[in-house]
Amino acid sequence: MDNITLINNFKEWARTATDLDQGHVINLKDRGPRPKEQYVGLQIMNVRKVSEYEMEYLPAPLNTVNVIQSGLYEIMLSIDVYRGNAIGTMVQLIASLDTVWANDFFNEKEIGVINQSAIRDLSMPIKGVYEERRQCDFFFYYIDKTSENVEAIENISGSGFGSDYEI
Repeated sequence: MDNITLINNFKEWARTATDLDQGHVINLKDRGPRPKEQYVGLQIMNVRKVSEYEMEYLPAPLNTVNVIQSGLYEIMLSIDVYRGNAIGTMVQLIASLDTVWANDFFNEKEIGVINQSAIRDLSMPIKGVYEERRQCDFFFYYIDKTSENVEAIENISGSGFGSDYEI
């Protein structure tokens, strides 16, 4: 799963959990003006492989084999909530992870929830106006699957020391 698909999935979850519209749940890596009202900013900080690939070989027609590789990855997602009731909105996001709809949503996308950090208060005055901001890191996992069709060896023959052989 690529980062664009991942961030879009997380944005959809955040919009549903907070009732904010598409313009108020953004990827922090995107350039452009930020909303003047409350908004949620998401950023994938890290994706790392946490298991070796598992390989499955399935026979296919015309002397080929489908090789399916799957590996387990951990995602670190940073979420910032700016302005408004930032602490309340962050609590909504965290609480949503215990709901049936979020569990179904992530299961459908083959994403699992691991845990999250404590909520950090990053509020500060900006241009003389106090801006409320809360930040939390969320940890998820997903299984990435890729498949490749490779040619199979039909037969091997040769001669060895003292005998001929065929496989």
